[in-house]
Amino acid sequence: MNPKCTNCGSDKIIEGLNIVDNAADYMKQNLSIETIKNPNAFLFKGSNKYELKAKVCGSCGKVEMTIDNPEELWNDHKRNKKT
Repeated sequence: MNPKCTNCGSDKIIEGLNIVDNAADYMKQNLSIETIKNPNAFLFKGSNKYELKAKVCGSCGKVEMTIDNPEELWNDHKRNKKT
């Protein structure tokens, strides 16, 4: 089944695109969502990163962002909310 645009219904969908930020010194980085593993720790809090991917409609230009592991992000969110 081909994906359809939620805005215009087109099947001209380009999936799995990287969303890139040109960081300092012209180093490219993929944008990501970051959560803190141990928010109450004094040192070594650690983090989990969830890389953002985009899909773009080739007809109307609508862009949707997703991550590959939303369940893991949700679990991080719940765990951090308790602290």
